[in-house]
Order: sequence, then C-alpha cells, then structure tokens
Amino acid sequence: MEVLATIGVISNIIQLVSFSSQVISKTVEIGHVADGALVENTAIQSAADHLILLKAEIELSANSTGDTALQKLCKDVAETACDLLAALQKLKADGGKWKSMRKALRSVWSKDKIHDLEYRLASFREEMNLHIVVRVRSQLDKLESNVQSYASNCDGRAKDVIDAIINQRDVFDTVLEAHMAEFRKLHDDGKTRAEEQHTDTRLSITKVISEADLTNQAEHRSTREVLSSQALRAAEQRKHVLTKTEELIKSSEVEVVSVITVASQEEHENTRNQIEELKEALRILSEQMQSRDLELKELLKVFNNTRSTQKRKELGERSNAVTAALFALETMYRSLRAVPMSLQGGAREIIDTARISKGWKVAAYPIPGENWPPNLRSEFPLPYSTEQIPIISYSDEPDSGETPGRELQKARGTKVPRMKISILM
Repeated sequence: MEVLATIGVISNIIQLVSFSSQVISKTVEIGHVADGALVENTAIQSAADHLILLKAEIELSANSTGDTALQKLCKDVAETACDLLAALQKLKADGGKWKSMRKALRSVWSKDKIHDLEYRLASFREEMNLHIVVRVRSQLDKLESNVQSYASNCDGRAKDVIDAIINQRDVFDTVLEAHMAEFRKLHDDGKTRAEEQHTDTRLSITKVISEADLTNQAEHRSTREVLSSQALRAAEQRKHVLTKTEELIKSSEVEVVSVITVASQEEHENTRNQIEELKEALRILSEQMQSRDLELKELLKVFNNTRSTQKRKELGERSNAVTAALFALETMYRSLRAVPMSLQGGAREIIDTARISKGWKVAAYPIPGENWPPNLRSEFPLPYSTEQIPIISYSDEPDSGETPGRELQKARGTKVPRMKISILM
C-alpha cells in the first residue's frame, strides 16, 4: 500500500508541474474568436479549476506516505500552486484582453517573479526525477533481497523433503512390493477367469453353429421340395398354355388365310380390270400415234410439192403442231408402258414373299404381253417408225449450205427445197 500511495503522489506532482510549466512558458491565445466572442475568461477559468484539482489531490495524498522528503516536496509544490492560482484569480477578476496567458501573467507579476516561478518548477521537476530514481533503486534492492531470502528458504525446504524421502525409502519399497504382489494376483485371477469365459464362449458358439447347420439343412430340404413342386406345376401350366396357343394360332391362321384369300382375289380382280383398262388406253394411243404419223407424212409430201411461200409456212406450222402432238402421245405411251412392268415386279415380289412365308397360296398375275396384241407385248414396240421426226420452223431468209432437212430428204426419199430448217428437239 505504501508503494501505491507513493506512486499516486508522484504522479499528481508531475501533473501539477507540467501544467504549471505549460501555463507560464507556452503562449496560449485568448483573443477573439471568429464570431467576435471573448474566450479569455473561459481559458483562465479552466486553468484555475485544473490547478485547484491537482493541488487538492497533492494535499490529500501527501500525508499517506511515510517519506519525509516526499512530504516536503508535496508541500513546496502546493505552495507554488497557490501562488499561480492567486495570479489566475486576479486575471479572472481583471477581465482584460490579452493575446496570450504569458502576457496576462506579466500584467500581474514582474518578469523576475515569473522567472523565479519557472526556476522553481524546473527544480521541482529535477528533484522529482531524482526522487523517483532513488525510490526505484531502493525498491529494486528490497525486491532482490526478498527474492534471495525466498530462494534460500525454498532450498532448505526442498532439502528437508529429499532427506525425508531417503529416510523413508524402506517403507516405500515395502509398500511398493505389496502393491506389486496384489497387482500380480489380480492379473492371474483375471487371466484365469478370461480363459474360463473363453472356453464357455467357444462351446456356446459351437453349439449354436451346429444347431444353425441342422436348421439350414432342414430349411434347404423343404425349400427344394417346394421349388420342385412349383417347377412341375409351372411346366404343366406352360404345356397347357402352349397347347391353347397352338390351337389359337391354327384357328387364327385359317381365318387369316381365308380373309387374305378373299382380299387377294378382290385385289387380283381389280388389278386385272386395271390392266384391261391400261391395254385399252395403250391401244387408243397406238391408233392416235399411227394416225398422227400418217398425217405428218401427208403434210411432208404436200410441203415438198408446194411452191407458195405462204402455203409452205402454213404447212410448216401444221407439221410442227402434229410433231409436238406425236411426241406428247409417245411420252404418254412410254409412261403407260412402264406401268405393267412395275405391276409385274410387284406381283413377283408378293408371290416370292408368299412362297417364303408359306402362309397361304397366291396365284401369280399373268406376265405382261401374254395374250396381248402384237404391239402391246413385253418389248412394247412403237407403232410407227423409229426414225427421228424433226420439228421444223420456217423463215423467209435465204440459207446456204446443208441443213438438217437434207437428212430427212435422204431418210424419206423425198426432195426438200433449200430453206432454213431448225430442229427444236
């Protein structure tokens, strides 16, 4: 407690000295603020209040320590604080305007008195530092002596404990041997009990395994019998289902064959009718192509025997129209001629499929060309000459040299006059 009190007093003295030095040596502006209000009275009041608080704390804690030098230092510091406080109270009563606290103090004190106060504060600071150093030194010496005495006391106590242990070694050995013997006995008893339990457990496990084996064999035998009976029942059911299925398939096959036979006969009859219609159409086209061919030959003969340009032009236009019609008829004839071939191929495919599947019998269609007119047989020859028939255009302009009409002259055995003829095929 004495150390804590000393530290508190020293800290209060240091605060008082530092504050007093700031008030005297540092310039503190106490003029007008930006809005024109006076603040010197407020600054003086704050300084006086702080100084009164520090002086009161020093006077309160000066008697709590037993250090005479420190008590004297506290007394001197308190007197200096009273002088500075009196000067601040005069400044507060005067209420003058100064630029700094130092100038304000000069208005109350003389220059020598201010220097004297500064010197006293500096000496207080040095004395305080020296006192602190001496105090810390004495505390360190005291602490060192306490540590040495505590260490020596600890060494003595440890030595006493070690001697007691050495003297009582025989007792410890006896107790230790007794404990070891008890531990060995407990270990042997536990080992014997564990072996007995292990033997009992092995016998129990063997018995359980034997019973489980017998149970498994009985269950396996019963399961095998159940599976055998179920397999026989399933075989009988499968045989019955197969018999029913075969009967249904046979009846369905008969019905399907009858239905397909009827449908095939109807389709066969329809196909025959279509083939007859196709034969009639091919016959009509053949007759029209023959008539157009004869008409074209007559036009070419008249064209060769005519000398009138206008007449030749009309004959040429008619021959072009007849030729175009002839080519159109030929195209239609060739298209219709391909239909029997496709029908023949489809019929062959159906017959082959029916023969492979062996589900029913299908009569083959007649081969195209059988019992047909000579011009509608399998090769389908054109009813007119295969010679190239040109489409002729005419113009009044003279032409020189050979023209495609010369080939027609050689083929027909007729003479074609020299004119411009172009083939538009």
